[in-house]
Amino acid sequence: MLIASGAEDAGWSAGTIERIIAQDPVDTISSIDGCGLPWFEYELKCPPAAERRSVSRRNYAMSPRYREFVTHPRYGQGPRITGLNPETDYAGHVFLHWHSPEGSRIPNTAIAADLSRQSPATVPVTHYFDVRRLCRDCGKPFIFFAAEQKYWYEELGFSLDSDCVRCVVCRKEQQGIGKNRERYEELFHVADRSIEQTLEMADCCLSLVESGVFHKRQLQHMRAILKRLPSGLEESAETKLKLLWEQLHALERDNS
Repeated sequence: MLIASGAEDAGWSAGTIERIIAQDPVDTISSIDGCGLPWFEYELKCPPAAERRSVSRRNYAMSPRYREFVTHPRYGQGPRITGLNPETDYAGHVFLHWHSPEGSRIPNTAIAADLSRQSPATVPVTHYFDVRRLCRDCGKPFIFFAAEQKYWYEELGFSLDSDCVRCVVCRKEQQGIGKNRERYEELFHVADRSIEQTLEMADCCLSLVESGVFHKRQLQHMRAILKRLPSGLEESAETKLKLLWEQLHALERDNS
């Protein structure tokens, strides 16, 4: 459960409120936000007087519209409700990210930015929102989370011009492809490759062909390299070679 902005000021943490609600469930919905998520009014007794805060219970936070979204291993699948929903106000110095227009922003999910930790920009970003995206590679919907943006722009030092165009699954795959290509280029330029290095290079090459980075004409080149390997290899190398031949034949069949 996440709480509305400012609720911590009353001395109540999100965990405390969640434990209270678990023991005394809220049954009355006070409002529905723009994402179709129900919000509740809950009265907490704390000095010097009763505080009424707006909270969203985690078990209600998954609107049906987000069940098909790609799940992020750290941030989850549905929006992370904070209750903060600022609008651009140049006079009030509220600046929202250009890649988060109103149509893609998820209301009540904003978190404040630390401008001192952002890379220099003509216009800073004062708040990050959870925003809906369609993955460039797989076409599946995903959320570029406000917390993830804060990590990108304040911890990793990414420029505010950087945007997230792939879901986390495809990003990891893309990173793996990049590593495979870098390793292939490194091994390709080794003058006297060992058998293990040759097998690793072939493995990288076939993976790059499979992912569409290399053209399938590279298969002929790999076939010639594998044929030049001597017989009587050690058992582990022989097993690896057999698997590479199977992969190469499968790729050639797909190409026929």
